[in-house]
Amino acid sequence: MATQFMTGTPKEELEKLMQVVPGFRARKNGVVISRLQSGKKCEKVCQRNIPLSKLIALFASEVDEEPLTARMMLMAGKEPVFFLTGHRERFKRFWDFHGMADDLSAMCAAAYLLSADRILFERSVSAVKPDLILFRQIRIQGIDLRGYILFHSAKGLYQGTKHLSLSELTDPELIDDEVFYLIIAGFLIRRYGEDVLNLEDIEGSGLRIDESSRVRR
Repeated sequence: MATQFMTGTPKEELEKLMQVVPGFRARKNGVVISRLQSGKKCEKVCQRNIPLSKLIALFASEVDEEPLTARMMLMAGKEPVFFLTGHRERFKRFWDFHGMADDLSAMCAAAYLLSADRILFERSVSAVKPDLILFRQIRIQGIDLRGYILFHSAKGLYQGTKHLSLSELTDPELIDDEVFYLIIAGFLIRRYGEDVLNLEDIEGSGLRIDESSRVRR
């Protein structure tokens, strides 16, 4: 078995890919999001500063998986990036002190999802370093389904792995609309960069929701 030195970092999957037998093709049974294949498109999107709802539509056209894109389009434009009480503040505790990570978009997407749930955030604080997230140090024993899904989504976006299948992402009984929106926002951050977090400011006043009406977590 080949020795691996990048375990737990965003380069883990790249290292594994470099070690596989030439000609081997992985099964196509998941959705893997990466901005590495179209950095120029990402740059143009950020420069245009397009509304978040239109960015979701653009992303849906790139994914081209009908069950997933159909659910995505139902929530496009309905909510800002930060809509849960305390989420923005928890994220800032992670992000205000981030350093020069190897892949800032991967780290930002993971930090966004880990901070979405209060309990998951509390268990992640010591594992989120300025330039690295140590997922092995995050204890998820006893965490609820919501936190479990957000944890594995964050880990998948950070390491480039697939933890949620297409059928799971499109199942509203397993992943409710709120968690689904968070995951899609995480995809957008991973795909287009941290500037996605600023797009809600140009969405228009009618798209913001009153956080005081949300159940506190």
